[in-house]
Amino acid sequence: MSAEAITLITPIFEHTVAAHRRFAERGLPGIAAAAQSIAQAFGAGGKVLAFGNGGSAGDAEHLVAELVGRFEIERRPLPAIALTCDSSTLTSLANDYGYVKVFARQIEALGNPGDVAFGGLKRREGGGQQGKDGQHSQDDDQDDAAASR
Repeated sequence: MSAEAITLITPIFEHTVAAHRRFAERGLPGIAAAAQSIAQAFGAGGKVLAFGNGGSAGDAEHLVAELVGRFEIERRPLPAIALTCDSSTLTSLANDYGYVKVFARQIEALGNPGDVAFGGLKRREGGGQQGKDGQHSQDDDQDDAAASR
């Protein structure tokens, strides 16, 4: 590899390491709380309902694959569903209710008390679910609440 390529790549890795350090400083309690909630749900016979948009949809599917399959050790499969995988359900819900309801509606149908709904919450500035006028819809807060049961 040329010195020029290494010069181009090195800042990318340094930026990634710095981002991980920043997250570790303030984000680890949230990760621990989420893991505890998920463990409690599994212990009580519940499941994880995972979802997200774009790359977060892929993250949700990967999480479910690790839970149903195995992650680092052989163990019993853990109950989890990725709400992003059924294109017929996604598109019919988007058509009938609008896109802001596609995950909340599935959680209402498939979720039970004690289950954990786990959504990819990565948002870029200016992103998210917006109405025709570019503003967040009034249903956004209701959908977020329904998705966090």
